[in-house]
Parts: sequence; structure tokens; C-alpha cells
Amino acid sequence: MVPSSANSGDPGFTIVVTGGRFTIGSAIYWGTQPLPTSVLSVNQLSASVSAQLLTNAGQFLVSVLNPNGVRSNNLTFTVNAAPVSITTATLAGGQVGTAYAQTLAASGGTPPYAWSVVGALPQGLTVTLMGTNHGNTGHQRFLPHHC
Repeated sequence: MVPSSANSGDPGFTIVVTGGRFTIGSAIYWGTQPLPTSVLSVNQLSASVSAQLLTNAGQFLVSVLNPNGVRSNNLTFTVNAAPVSITTATLAGGQVGTAYAQTLAASGGTPPYAWSVVGALPQGLTVTLMGTNHGNTGHQRFLPHHC
């Protein structure tokens, strides 16, 4: 089966399954859902996998059902979580001696996100595991990092 994986949020694509004794009416299944299938040869089928099937990360079973009712062994297709991207572009300025809080945001990956600090934060500033910066500081320059 090619490909055997994709990322969550990827666009739809064509999957090709290699096997044997495929005939007109053979269908590739994504779990229990038949996919629009074309017979390329007695040894190959192709099918359209829609982007809607790639919205959730996980492992999905792919099989072929021939018109005579014989089903192939299951193959595993992996939908990987989309890469993590920090979406908080800038942080609000702070003032010395004034309470400060700013929530960091990200997309992709598999929430909940854990945050860490690379390097040192300005004195008086901390980052919670949930991505909230708080404390009292007059320093404003540091970069959030998702781990």
C-alpha cells in the first residue's frame, strides 16, 4: 500500500494497493467505508482518500473486498498528528513591578500541549505547563518553545 501514512490536515490523495486477482468491482475499504476504487491491473487497485478521512490522527485499517465476497488481510494506514506550530506571534509588553499574564497558543500536534523554556526567562517571569506566562518583570524579550 502506497502511501502508508499521511499527516492530519493533509489534502486528499490517491492510495495504491498491490495484491492479486483483483477484478472489476474490487473495492478498497477505509475501515468499513468503501472508497471510490479503480482497477489498474489484476495486481493493483487505486482509490481516492478524501481530506475528510485525514482530520483525526490515529491508525486506520485498509482492506480490499472482491466481488466474490473475499476480503484481504487488513493493512494499517497511519494518520500522524499535524506538526505543532506556535500561533502566538508576539507577547504583550510588561511593566516593572506590574503583574503580567499572557497565554501561549499553538495548533497541530496532539493537545494538550506542554511548554518549556529554552534558555533563561527574565527574573520574576515563569511559564506554566499550560502555556501561561506570569510574574512581575520589566523584561519583554523571550521566545516560547513547545516541547
